[in-house]
Amino acid sequence: MTLGMFVIELGAPWLIFAPPRFARLRLSAFVLLVLGQLGIAVTGNYGFFNLLSLTLCVPLLDDAVLRRAIPLRLAAGAPEPRWKRVGVTVFVPVMALLSALAFVREIAATLPGGGGSLDHALLRAVAPLRSINGYGLFRVMTTERPEIVIEGSRDGVSWKEYEFRWKPGALTRRPRFSQPHMPRLDWQMWFAALNPEGARSWLAPLTRHLLAGTPDVLALLGENPFPDRAPRYLRLAYYRYRFSTPAERARSGGHAARSDLHLHHVARLERALRRAAVRRLPVDPAAVPFIFRPGRVGHRVARAVSISGSLSMKATDIRRGHVILLSGQPCRVMDFTHRTPGNLRAFVQVRLRNLVTGNTFDTRLSATDFVDEAPLETKEFQVLYRDQGGVHVMDTNTYEQHTLDAEAVADQGAWLGPEMHIQVEWLNGRPVGIELPAVVELMVVQTSPVMRGATKTASTKPAKLSNGVTIQVPEFINEGEKVRVDPREGVYLERAK
Repeated sequence: MTLGMFVIELGAPWLIFAPPRFARLRLSAFVLLVLGQLGIAVTGNYGFFNLLSLTLCVPLLDDAVLRRAIPLRLAAGAPEPRWKRVGVTVFVPVMALLSALAFVREIAATLPGGGGSLDHALLRAVAPLRSINGYGLFRVMTTERPEIVIEGSRDGVSWKEYEFRWKPGALTRRPRFSQPHMPRLDWQMWFAALNPEGARSWLAPLTRHLLAGTPDVLALLGENPFPDRAPRYLRLAYYRYRFSTPAERARSGGHAARSDLHLHHVARLERALRRAAVRRLPVDPAAVPFIFRPGRVGHRVARAVSISGSLSMKATDIRRGHVILLSGQPCRVMDFTHRTPGNLRAFVQVRLRNLVTGNTFDTRLSATDFVDEAPLETKEFQVLYRDQGGVHVMDTNTYEQHTLDAEAVADQGAWLGPEMHIQVEWLNGRPVGIELPAVVELMVVQTSPVMRGATKTASTKPAKLSNGVTIQVPEFINEGEKVRVDPREGVYLERAK
């Protein structure tokens, strides 16, 4: 098959230029080119390109051949008007010149190290007309098949693949025949793997719509792995696909095999998506909804760009309690300070605790840096009781019980009381932090007596609450009264009603 294609592609085109008296040679060129296109159409999915190529072969047939194949009555028409002949005489040289310039540009771009450096001002001037274009479909045949596989997850631990209807995906699925249908999205995903930078304008919005569960976008794919609700996280895995060998097919039943691509391929994809996200949000780049985590994990090379419904943020927006990714590791912000030393650039001094190793360390971030929030999952729990082992809580949906250790509770444990509802933050299947309710009601068990004439005033005094925490309350608060407190900040709000 390969030898036949070389013969057709290298030999048949020369027969096209045979003079009219050698009509059989031109007919042979027609037959060979048609057979070649049919062979490509049967063994590959190139959409309607084969049909277009077959149509271009029809002018090789002269009138005598067409009369035998199609009942035609050919007659000489009226001569063309003079204005049309003059117009063609002027138009054809201009088109020929522009076509020659486009041809030279495309050839230069194809050569090793070429990048379209021979672009011409005339081509740029007529580019908006979309009439003179370089046609370079498969002018350089690739020897590898990289593919981007989109995976989704609700917890950041268990991942499911989004299957496309036509492009390679599941290894056990037989390659599908779609000719002459042109599956636009599947086709574009192939080119996105070859050139992520060129696909950034649509690849980033695609991931956003998958995170949002947009029905019109999901309809372009195969079966939805998340039919009930959209995933919270997405990641784009970068693989190299190939057909499986007979031995591999007999052993696994798979029609294809795949392997991880090197880190620099993943980095290309990361840069493309990051630029696309920032370009779409030029006013507030901190709202870019992506988390990128290419990097080495143990002795393996990361193969995926992870995307989350959570947000990136500027370093100046960091607050105590935030969990951010630093060098791929989740770290909780324990404390932070904004500094502007003289004429130097502003920076943020941050104290962090690594949630994986438990180590606490200080780092400095430039005020213009961006940091990514860790992909946390939040669930509602009810506090049951506390003991030396930790805080025992129950999932309000599944009624499963868990124990929160001192690292997860941190310095908020004093606020936790029986039957209190809290939000527990989970990372990779384990609790790493809690979020207290906005308001709790507690009794004042110890404070100084109310001063005579004390009313609602800005002056405050210390008061010990029933949970042992001391806060500042107004002068008019008495022992035994219940007050409403924001436990997140440890501040008095108002008297309980």
